[in-house]
Amino acid sequence: MHAPIKSKYIRANDKPYMQKSLRKAIMMRSRLKNKANITKNVADMDKFKKQRNYCAKLSHVSRDIMRFLTQM
Repeated sequence: MHAPIKSKYIRANDKPYMQKSLRKAIMMRSRLKNKANITKNVADMDKFKKQRNYCAKLSHVSRDIMRFLTQM
């Protein structure tokens, strides 16, 4: 017998503004959301909210940079 093989979903970087740092931040946000939903802990929820806001800010900055570069 052996342990079951774990599968990992790989997402494509379709959007031009999607950078590695934004992808990693989104993955961390998802992990924190799952943990907060499981534990129902206020501290975990606060960590998730902080990461969620960071991801939103990073996304807006990335999009603004791409808009600026495409207008040149």
